[in-house]
Amino acid sequence: MMPFRKHSKGNSYMYSNVPPPRPKKEFSKIIIYVLLFAAGIGVIIFSIIFDDLLGKSAERFTFFIGAFLMVIGITSGISISDKITDRNLNKTAQSFEDLVRSGKYFSGKTWLRKYQDFSANHPVRRLFMPYLVLDLSFRYIKKRLVKYFFVYIFLIPPVFFVISVQIMRFLLPENLSSGAQTWTMILTVTAGEFLGIALLWLLSLRVFPGWLARNPEYRKRIREIRESYKNGYAFTNFYSCAVISDSFVHAYNGIDFYTVPRNMIKKVGCYVERVVTFQRRKSGGGYHEDKYIFHIVFSMSDDIMYKNSIRIPLDQFQVKMIMDVFFPNISDPENIVYESHRKNLFDFEIDAVRKNSRPIFDD
Repeated sequence: MMPFRKHSKGNSYMYSNVPPPRPKKEFSKIIIYVLLFAAGIGVIIFSIIFDDLLGKSAERFTFFIGAFLMVIGITSGISISDKITDRNLNKTAQSFEDLVRSGKYFSGKTWLRKYQDFSANHPVRRLFMPYLVLDLSFRYIKKRLVKYFFVYIFLIPPVFFVISVQIMRFLLPENLSSGAQTWTMILTVTAGEFLGIALLWLLSLRVFPGWLARNPEYRKRIREIRESYKNGYAFTNFYSCAVISDSFVHAYNGIDFYTVPRNMIKKVGCYVERVVTFQRRKSGGGYHEDKYIFHIVFSMSDDIMYKNSIRIPLDQFQVKMIMDVFFPNISDPENIVYESHRKNLFDFEIDAVRKNSRPIFDD
């Protein structure tokens, strides 16, 4: 990946492999492709109506010519549609980039009004979870259920259905009633689903011990860390969370857990990830959705892009609230890090950020 580069304007950074908008005149091309498609239909109709005059070989040849013209028209039309979609997406992205580059995104009138409404309806609160491990396990399971949704829905049931058939074939009597066979299948598939959840639960119990094994210097402060997490102020977003107490900053992104003494945080900022998801391929086509994911960044250095910085996806208002309430002296809301890239729909947990607010522009 190319390194982040600093813009000539403002204090923000930008990396993008999404090409800038290139205005083109596609209207005439669309007309040509529509005419090709219409000509293909006309040729096919002609071959069907005048099949007696054309003969069998000529009829087939004419039919294939018509089908070929239709295919050319459809595929070319889809390509033009993809280019138009790309250009429209990039216009919005360019507007957002310009706003970020100016350093005034968090100070827009519309944004500030919505931020005030969000702050009034979502006051800073404590987590009050009885156990740190329990909360992390819950978030770990949610993350995996989203990521491996199709495994639990479309893979486990067929596998255990086959297992149930083998059980009835080799372990149960041959004259088993149809009702008993049905219940055997249902119970076996249900047991498979519960087995998958149980496996997830066992794996989730390793989140905190795994972090502790990588950071043995905190072993003597386990009780303090647990109390800090339990009584800290929590900002949650589906499976990710940031918990801030007087002594520690805790964070979890669904994969990695972090705990850092609060006095070690030198810089707090915002990182925005633009994800363009496609159903067929990353290079274009089959456009599904355009998402902007805001992250709070805790850096143990004066550089917000420090390699050991902690990045946690949250709603943009939560990000600003953390900076305003807890780190007003070391936050830099004007320096927003921005990155844009494409992903396949099935490589990205789109539901995890569906309810998050989108970029806000002044009216």
